[in-house]
Amino acid sequence: MAHRVDDSLVSAEFGRRLRASRRRRGLSQRTAAELVGLSQGFLSMVENGKRRLNRHRDIIALAELLDVDPRSFSEE
Repeated sequence: MAHRVDDSLVSAEFGRRLRASRRRRGLSQRTAAELVGLSQGFLSMVENGKRRLNRHRDIIALAELLDVDPRSFSEE
């Protein structure tokens, strides 16, 4: 599945929406992080707004894992 991802996906709201999507799927941070090749600590920082997820391939991988459109992390 090919998606175009723009820089608006790394907004302040990104982490909150990512966390909500992950929880809806019933995945722990550790499991989600491992499945997309990130550390649990890094994913935690992203979800808490302390780090930005800038690599588009990571955004796409998380969106596919969570079965959401990557734009849903930033849409109003």
